[in-house]
Amino acid sequence: MTLPLRSTPAASLRKGDWKLIRFFADQPDGSDRYELYNLAVDLGELHDKTTTDPKRFAELREMLEKRLQETEAIIPQRNPAYKRN
Repeated sequence: MTLPLRSTPAASLRKGDWKLIRFFADQPDGSDRYELYNLAVDLGELHDKTTTDPKRFAELREMLEKRLQETEAIIPQRNPAYKRN
């Protein structure tokens, strides 16, 4: 399986077997996109659990947001002049 090369800025967090990824401004409307994986059973990160495990998603999202604030991370913003092919 060949996966597409991604150049979308992102941040991730891991807690135990769980990994959350936040892709900044990756939705058509410019909002962020999230993916949640249980690496104990899905090492290849093929089965996103954001909708099937909303409690865990909310917990990890809160942890990631707190960490980004604590570290004063610069959050990438969408370039309105960029045209995706």
